[in-house]
Amino acid sequence: MSTASGLASGDRLRQIKPRSRLQYLHRKNLNCVKIPRPGTRMFPLMWVNEGGLRRPIVAGMQDKDRAMFERTDLFRQVEPAAVTRLTQDCVVRAYRKGAILAREGQAADSVYLILSGRIALTAACDDGPATVIATFGDGEMFVCAATILQLPYLVAAQTTAESRILCIPGGRFRAALDVEPSLSLMMTRTLALHWRLLVDHLRQLKLHSAAERLIYYLLRRCPEDAGHASIRLADERRTIAAELGMSPELLSRLFGQLREHGVEAKGRDVDIGDVAALRGLCRASDRAMRADNRMVI
Repeated sequence: MSTASGLASGDRLRQIKPRSRLQYLHRKNLNCVKIPRPGTRMFPLMWVNEGGLRRPIVAGMQDKDRAMFERTDLFRQVEPAAVTRLTQDCVVRAYRKGAILAREGQAADSVYLILSGRIALTAACDDGPATVIATFGDGEMFVCAATILQLPYLVAAQTTAESRILCIPGGRFRAALDVEPSLSLMMTRTLALHWRLLVDHLRQLKLHSAAERLIYYLLRRCPEDAGHASIRLADERRTIAAELGMSPELLSRLFGQLREHGVEAKGRDVDIGDVAALRGLCRASDRAMRADNRMVI
């Protein structure tokens, strides 16, 4: 597209100091944002063809961010032209840990795609503490349903680590759903997955003990058919405890009880000596325990 010729070459852009890239691109009439929002860094998303391959170009974007975008369902399952139209003039925002992206009850105005970092969806009663509904990581989209239905967010979204998020305007996303079959199909799969995992989450809360919920959580992060597994938890223990519907103190006690079953936990590092034996502690079938470990809301 015309953006490629406006940049002259990728090398030219890389030679420019990071703080000067926005001014450089603005002079090239690429609709860049001059002044970032306080607390965030904002970059315009553009496309260029390199050796016949479609590549996103974002001023200041790291290679690992670009690589993650190219592994997402949005990039891989949606027609290239539709992706270009959907993401043109979008921004990537860098958030510190603890930043609020959306508030419960707020009008839904964006769809978010995580390029790196962690997000927790939380909800709270007026007279009680907040709890974690779900967590998300690299490459995942969240709060899509509220944006599609033009309804308020049912949950708040907060970063639990430094994060870089691609923000897609809600109006553009809804318009694209009406005319882009590949995007509609991708979202149908995404929301169907969300429904199954939501039902599974409710089933665990209603039918299984706190210990079983923790075991399920660990098993979903083990390689399939593994005998021994060493995993690193993506979230802090207090976040995991809230997501599993228990207190941090109870979570610590349960990890202690699992030691006699070959589970050693130190901070975020967990070593499972016998995955099959751990699975045998639960009442549910192996197939249910190997459900997809992604949650998309």
